[in-house]
Amino acid sequence: MKRVPKRWLLSTLLFAVTWSGTAGANPFGYHEHDGFYLRFGGGVSLLDVNRETDRSGSQGSLAYEGSSEVNGVALNAEVSIGATPLRKLVIAATAVLLTMSSADLKLGSGARLSLDSSQNVLLFAPTADVYLDPDRGFHFGGGLGFAMLRANVDDTAFSTIGGTGVGLTLHTGYDFWVGDDWCLGGQLRGVLAAVSGSQSTPTVSVSERDSIAAISLAFTALYH
Repeated sequence: MKRVPKRWLLSTLLFAVTWSGTAGANPFGYHEHDGFYLRFGGGVSLLDVNRETDRSGSQGSLAYEGSSEVNGVALNAEVSIGATPLRKLVIAATAVLLTMSSADLKLGSGARLSLDSSQNVLLFAPTADVYLDPDRGFHFGGGLGFAMLRANVDDTAFSTIGGTGVGLTLHTGYDFWVGDDWCLGGQLRGVLAAVSGSQSTPTVSVSERDSIAAISLAFTALYH
């Protein structure tokens, strides 16, 4: 039987050890931002809503008397589901909720009108999330989509305020690996939106145009 050279055996052993170490470190894309993407999180926001309203008809309506605003601290929640079609790039569908409870509508006259419910801002948008280094956690992105504002109000003619329109979101954050494909992290998100709405009764018609601005800080969990 022909003997195998020792040099060949040593080279084969070195290759096997090197390959097994590399495969064990990242056998299925572990600790790499690729494939299916699921992010959810929540935190606190500073929310500001400025309203401009018009009214026509014989009946009064406190909630639609010129300018008004609602601002304060809100809670935020988000979920994004998507995939990674290109290295470093995620395309996802994102839903963001901003909710403010126990808020007052501050009228232009200086009076306040208590809201009968939480004021809710919803944003549904296709978004992009970019990782400059797929092995690390820094990411940023944004999206443009559908926005909605709604709150119940104790008014003389109408029970709700709000409308629908378009919203823009921008975000940046950092994810820390805590498992093969799981990360925990923090994220800063900005939301800008413009919505409008109208309502009417037999005696009065109203319309509103709202500008919405929010800055949010959230704790997030990510499967990627």
